[in-house]
Amino acid sequence: AFADSGRPVYAECGGLMYLSKGIETNEGQHFSMLGILPARTKMSKRMIALGYVEARLSDNSLWGKKGDVGRGHEFHYSELIDDPCSDREWKPVYELKKPRSNDVRAEGFQKGNILASYVHLYHSARPAAIDNFIESCAGKKSL
Repeated sequence: AFADSGRPVYAECGGLMYLSKGIETNEGQHFSMLGILPARTKMSKRMIALGYVEARLSDNSLWGKKGDVGRGHEFHYSELIDDPCSDREWKPVYELKKPRSNDVRAEGFQKGNILASYVHLYHSARPAAIDNFIESCAGKKSL
């Protein structure tokens, strides 16, 4: 109900998993989660992602305007096994780039004021992002 209210919901890594339809363990067990993010996650015995990333906003989000750049890192042993954007209400709002690579991939899944990502953002790298989030929480901004 809170997520449907239009108030901001932000979920990083484990939060993304919690918002998902469910988590599949290494042993094949399935545990249902909130079902807000239209995707499932699956645990892996190996690390899926580790490292720093640059996150350029490809659209307005809770953290700023299209074109703003933030920094963060990824560290996780799970992965999405469905594309959240197969539901047209969801869209990726991050263009992630690793420092030593020219590869760019879409991430940061958003629907209205709900944003879920595996990336742990470093807000000290761009303090204006905090101001943007606070304005969203106060109802001064909507996406």
